Amino acid sequence: MAYQTLYLRWRPASFETLVGQQGVKTALGNAIKSGRIAHAYLFTGPRGTGKTTTARIFAKALNCEKGPTEHPCGECHNCRQITDGSSMDVLELDAASNRGVEDIKNLNRTADFAPVSCRYKVYIIDEAHMLTTEACNALLKTLEEPPEHVVFILATTEPQKILPTIHSRCQRFDFRPITPGDISAHLRKVADASGIRADDDALDLIAAASAGGMRDALSLLEQCSVMGDTVTSETVRSVRGIIGREVLRDLIGSIGRRDIPASLEIFDNLVQMGKDIGQILTEMSGYLRAVLLSKMAQNYKSAYVIDTSEALAQAGAWFSPNRILEGQEIIHRALGNLRFAAHGRIAAEMCIYELCREDGQTLKALAARVEALEKRLEALGGAPPAAVPPVRPAAAGRPAVPPRPAAMAPRPAAAPPRPAQPAPAAAPGRSVPPNPARPSGMMGLGSVIGPDMPDDLPPLPDEFPGDAALEHGADEAPVSLAETAVAQKAAEPEAKKTAEKAVPKAEKKQPEEIMAPEKVQEKAPEPEAEPETAALPVMEKEVEKAPEPEKEPEIKTAEPPVAEQTAETVAGPEVKENEPAAPAGSPGDLAAGNELWNAVLDHLSSSGNAGTASCCSVDNCTPVAFDGKELTVRFRAEAKGCYNRMKTPRSRFAAAIRKTVEKLGRDVTIRYVLEETEDEGSLFAPEAGGMQKTTQEAIDAFGKAYRRVNE
Repeated sequence: MAYQTLYLRWRPASFETLVGQQGVKTALGNAIKSGRIAHAYLFTGPRGTGKTTTARIFAKALNCEKGPTEHPCGECHNCRQITDGSSMDVLELDAASNRGVEDIKNLNRTADFAPVSCRYKVYIIDEAHMLTTEACNALLKTLEEPPEHVVFILATTEPQKILPTIHSRCQRFDFRPITPGDISAHLRKVADASGIRADDDALDLIAAASAGGMRDALSLLEQCSVMGDTVTSETVRSVRGIIGREVLRDLIGSIGRRDIPASLEIFDNLVQMGKDIGQILTEMSGYLRAVLLSKMAQNYKSAYVIDTSEALAQAGAWFSPNRILEGQEIIHRALGNLRFAAHGRIAAEMCIYELCREDGQTLKALAARVEALEKRLEALGGAPPAAVPPVRPAAAGRPAVPPRPAAMAPRPAAAPPRPAQPAPAAAPGRSVPPNPARPSGMMGLGSVIGPDMPDDLPPLPDEFPGDAALEHGADEAPVSLAETAVAQKAAEPEAKKTAEKAVPKAEKKQPEEIMAPEKVQEKAPEPEAEPETAALPVMEKEVEKAPEPEKEPEIKTAEPPVAEQTAETVAGPEVKENEPAAPAGSPGDLAAGNELWNAVLDHLSSSGNAGTASCCSVDNCTPVAFDGKELTVRFRAEAKGCYNRMKTPRSRFAAAIRKTVEKLGRDVTIRYVLEETEDEGSLFAPEAGGMQKTTQEAIDAFGKAYRRVNE
């Protein structure tokens, strides 16, 4: 009989001899035992994990003469034919070479015939992801509703390429990579039974190099067995092209010592020996990984496959965790550049130089340098100096705050309230200057604070206690807000005198002196007082008297109130804007206005302007006032879009209304207003006192919070 390779000779023939994949074996065995056999299965996983082998074992379990059973005998006629691949009822289709529509058509035709000698007709489609889209679509109907005697098993290494329509018709089983321990144990069993002498270290190295594939491990073991009488670690490294442990140890050590000449010399020797540059960088990355794992988890056995624990500990003295992470990034970047580099050796040499340099600019490189400096300082017996906050100069115009003593002194009692100062009258044409003793953020609040907030509160400091600690150094305790306020209150008279001296000088400056002579055409009249500033004293007096909300004075603003936006459409060339609400006429006048508006809408509907008529229908607006010359129409808040169309005089909607009024022979101006919403009326309507009320509530809440901080 011809020689068979190890992976064919030791191919599992039953679920018991299948290495790993315990979950798949249990699920398939239970399905056979309970008789719930699906019509299609999808086996996915890396190469060499047993997908096709499991499909053959499952076919034998279904067609065994003693079955269906989860333990096929392997001795009956059907089992022997399935094992040697001569069965007429178990067909293996290589989808990589039979991937067209015609191949799937032949499969569909043969699937209708009954099995020759077996119980089930099993189709094993290997590398199913290689089927074309047309072939997959041709297989859908048969795969969805196959004959009762047909079972499909699809095997693939790339399940993401399988169409979702195929996925939904199959039961999927994922095959996991086999663990290195299971591979090593199986290799020992195969080596002993095959008469191959092998060291345990060599078998562990083969298991690590096979990446979870049993077929790769058996092929590598067979190749190493012909290299000598005994399979050793050096034999495995030689066959695989792996760098020797001692050479790799020297290379990593020279990089750790930042010895660039020695590192480049070792790399040159490896290239001269015929080692692949990508393999050299890959093994350097693996060795650095082992160094890091040995430092962080000393009991992690996978770290000691590359080298001994003593060698890894010696290399760990040169590498900090941050430096290892930085080195991994450099190596991976160099491996990516190898694909596009004209000379791979140049990319590798630049990578080694970058690993040895000390002035890296990445965050991990900077962290590694800081860590190295800290270790040197500890070795010298010193300690890192304490961080000293920067000292900032005191702000101009603000008194220096004395530092707090080490022992906490009791807080002084609250100062007696000072008499209220009458507000100075505003001169005509000039706004009232702010109180210099108060910060700019507090100006004008005293006029609307009310009785809930005492008048003797100190001004709000410009900075918080942390700033005072920075000004006086790290050894001084932070100063509280109360002490800062006391210091500012002591300096208040001086600041007040300075402000009073500055006011007369500002009054002497006239607009003509400030403006350029060529820009002054004529003497401008004295500007009127700002509405917001002029209203402050009046509001202060009104709040002190605590009147009813509806009697509070209105706050005049330059902009129209948001609560009621207005826009007018005139039946002539003149357009009126921002005009106060029209006075309501008598009930008879309003009835006439309604009659006029209905006539306008009827004329619009009959003349082909249905869009304008729909926009101005009774569902969206209604007349509210008519005095014979002006008709006021109010739009509901929900019809704001229609209102926006009508308020523009040049829009086609407004033009249609004007032309209709002219055709009716009426000299009437149509004015449009928008119904105020609940939020707008409560916050901004001057007649309801909403703005003053909201401002008063906010100021009261601020005063309570301010007193709580000072207490």
